Amino acid sequence: MAGHKLVEFSADERRNFEQYGRRGGFVFVDDCNHDIDGLFARSFEAEMASIFGAKALRPLRNDHPLFSSFFTFDGPPTTGFELNGWGDDLVHEYLRGIEIDGRLGVLYSNKDYGCEWDYDWRNKRWLAEDNTKFAVNIAIYALTG
Repeated sequence: MAGHKLVEFSADERRNFEQYGRRGGFVFVDDCNHDIDGLFARSFEAEMASIFGAKALRPLRNDHPLFSSFFTFDGPPTTGFELNGWGDDLVHEYLRGIEIDGRLGVLYSNKDYGCEWDYDWRNKRWLAEDNTKFAVNIAIYALTG
């Protein structure tokens, strides 16, 4: 799930989202605004609070299994948007998630990975390591976690 506008679930969508998560589903959500408190962030976080509780969405520790499910990372890799894309040099230090029965059911990023992953490799040439590898980690974690 990705976006930059208002996130507003119907009662049925809220119920389905919760059931999907509680039954073992995994949802990766990417805020394409690359901000801290924009419309997508505020509205998505409010929806998660209404479904899973106000304190359910928490920062992932840098030693979370997600960061070593295939490739090894010391925490969330930075993106070109953070380094120079929007000119704000705003680096988001962590990803957040919702643990359900001891496993990550919702992974929430405000790093805008999705937009970066679909860019030409030359747009990522200044990165120390291509963060597209992190997409592999997310897929492996979702399938095995």
